[in-house]
Amino acid sequence: MAAGKLQEVLPQRPITYKGQNLVNLGLLAIAIGIGVALVLHPDKTFLFPFMIGIPLAFGVMMIIPIGGADMPTVISLLNSSLGFRRRQWLCTRQQIMIVAGALDGLRASSSP
Repeated sequence: MAAGKLQEVLPQRPITYKGQNLVNLGLLAIAIGIGVALVLHPDKTFLFPFMIGIPLAFGVMMIIPIGGADMPTVISLLNSSLGFRRRQWLCTRQQIMIVAGALDGLRASSSP
């Protein structure tokens, strides 16, 4: 979405609609509910595709109301959170890597 807005493949103007926040909160609530259901009942494997699709839709819904001029900020924020999560996930037993990932995330989100 961000790349499409920057390359002017998608409209640069913010795309908003009535009830957008309710839709976003609903998707978030459904994703949390499915996550809890999967933790409590891991044998319900039919929920895994929903656990992938709903956050994907949630991410798109969070990006579309942002205009094209603000996309570099969005990309910086997404990159910093991805770097932090990737390092935390890969190296959960090496605390120095978690600290390095957090510092990298802070650096990327605070750079001008």
